[in-house]
Amino acid sequence: MHGCSNESEEQKQEYLRLAQETAAFWNLFFLDQDSKGIFFRVTESGMPVTEGNYGNKGGHAISGYHAFELNYLAHIYISSYVTKQPFCLYFKPNKNCRQRSINVLPDFVRPNSLYVSRINIDGSERDDIDPDNFRITLSEKELQLGSEAEIVVELKPLSECSEGL
Repeated sequence: MHGCSNESEEQKQEYLRLAQETAAFWNLFFLDQDSKGIFFRVTESGMPVTEGNYGNKGGHAISGYHAFELNYLAHIYISSYVTKQPFCLYFKPNKNCRQRSINVLPDFVRPNSLYVSRINIDGSERDDIDPDNFRITLSEKELQLGSEAEIVVELKPLSECSEGL
């Protein structure tokens, strides 16, 4: 709400304070420092709930997939809406996949929030970037590189755009 609302500056600062408090609570209490994992549920005072399936670190809700996804999305949203800092996404398409393009827009990002500022494919910078196009078309040469090539796409929050965009 801090980075995308039309509220007063005072209200935005309150949203920022609440977001920072929430992030601090997560970092202090949801991270399982002893087992290098996360707790799926904690009490309001931060005590981990481990009864029943909540103590099972291999269950569907606590597996790496969900933990990684939550951390990825938190990073994307904090970078996009709170700190408003550029970030990079990395791709390595499978050589045997005949996919001719990749969609680089993260899930649940508001329209007109981000723009593509840089594309690097296998160490070569692309010059012809459409900042509003989040579907990156791959050339025949790039398709042949497949999983051997690393595609780096830098996204920047729209508030960081230069005047010409």
